Amino acid sequence: MTYQFHTEAVFLEEKLLGRTGAHSTEAITALASRFNQLSTEGWDLFHIADVNVVGKVFKADDRRGVTVAFFRKELTSP
Repeated sequence: MTYQFHTEAVFLEEKLLGRTGAHSTEAITALASRFNQLSTEGWDLFHIADVNVVGKVFKADDRRGVTVAFFRKELTSP
């Protein structure tokens, strides 16, 4: 099988456990909606990874990594 791959960065500003305010709920709902949209388009979520960011990329020093969702879908023969 041959696959096409797609990646998306996942950003959630508040912790999922503990403090869950309205912003957290909205962010989780938006993320689920985006994942459902990709699924409808034929993308399968197959891996999520925390990727370390090297160098000064973000202005805030508290974020030094990015969570990335990896999707794939099978390419069909023409």
